[in-house]
Amino acid sequence: MAAPLDLKMEFASDEEEPSTTTYPKQGNQSFLSKLKLKRPQLPMSKYDNRIVFDILKDSLQPGSETSIPIAAQRISDLLEPGPVPEASAELTSLMEMFLEVAWQIPYNHPSLVKLVQILVRLSDTGKTTRIYDEPDGFNQCSYLHKLGSIFRDYFAQPYEKGSSFKSEEVSRWISQHAFMALVFASGKDNLSLFALWVMRDAFEGSNTPESTDADAAAAAQWILYAGQTLFRFVQLPELCDSHELNLTDPGPLYTGEKGFTVKRWRFWIEGFSRVADRTDSHEEVRKLAQDAKVLMEAMEATSPFLPSG
Repeated sequence: MAAPLDLKMEFASDEEEPSTTTYPKQGNQSFLSKLKLKRPQLPMSKYDNRIVFDILKDSLQPGSETSIPIAAQRISDLLEPGPVPEASAELTSLMEMFLEVAWQIPYNHPSLVKLVQILVRLSDTGKTTRIYDEPDGFNQCSYLHKLGSIFRDYFAQPYEKGSSFKSEEVSRWISQHAFMALVFASGKDNLSLFALWVMRDAFEGSNTPESTDADAAAAAQWILYAGQTLFRFVQLPELCDSHELNLTDPGPLYTGEKGFTVKRWRFWIEGFSRVADRTDSHEEVRKLAQDAKVLMEAMEATSPFLPSG
């Protein structure tokens, strides 16, 4: 059985603020300070971060008798029925809570998969889905409304230059990418740009050994948890629309075109290969890089088709 989780976000009976966890800072504002801005809770709302945390803490422990459907239903009962508004304080708090819990789960712990499955099951209730009416008649659905914006808010590396691979900040960074990759693989949100950006940070720029280790380990999560889903964008580059394409400029060390291309995929394979062979990289990082390299090579070698050119 997997190791027990030490999830922390304790509330005293007479207080409304989290009291025990220190959160990584990004953009000079901590996760904790953002939570404080959301209290007091809106009148008439049943939603309560403390209840959500208790549900997740119970259900995510290895051997828990609380199943994924039951946990999702209990959280769903706290949410307002649809339609989901564009500005939803409930969903913003909820999605931040899921990310904060993900930070505390090791990237290779089965409870991280369970956390995402609770989120996926929750999306099936419709209470987290925002529907946008498009002029062409094809509605756009945001199944996990606000999650993408939360990921954007917390995408900057939270660790300091020279941070150890085993530091708390780096561990959270890697867990965040494992969580994002699992959500991406579920099909509930297109997070392909985040995968490209961390690959670019890891392999297309000039980094310190410490940042290379952290970003390479983070990048590996996208291959290990969502490699086939990500490779679809290489097989069919048009999946990346014109707006998204403008956000995929290459880093200084890569001379190819923007977007998802076979050439860029192979460049990332070379990047993982270099990390796997580096004697100054952490042993765990070298293993992750080697595993990602092998999987990427296998996906390309066994692909039924590849784009020409």
